[in-house]
Amino acid sequence: MYYKLAHVGFYVFTPVGKWLLVIFLLLNFLMPLIVTWAGDMLGMFFQQLSDEIRGFFLKFLPDWMQQ
Repeated sequence: MYYKLAHVGFYVFTPVGKWLLVIFLLLNFLMPLIVTWAGDMLGMFFQQLSDEIRGFFLKFLPDWMQQ
């Protein structure tokens, strides 16, 4: 009985563990690239947002103060 359970566990859990290991290793290598790309996207978004907000408030200043 125990032998059969161990046999089933080997054939069931080994492929699952293998794919979990593959996914983990893949994410381990890709995560720095994903985080860097997402950080660049956030940086560009907030730069554009701050430019828009600055332009909005600049139009209330007199001409000689706008640069």
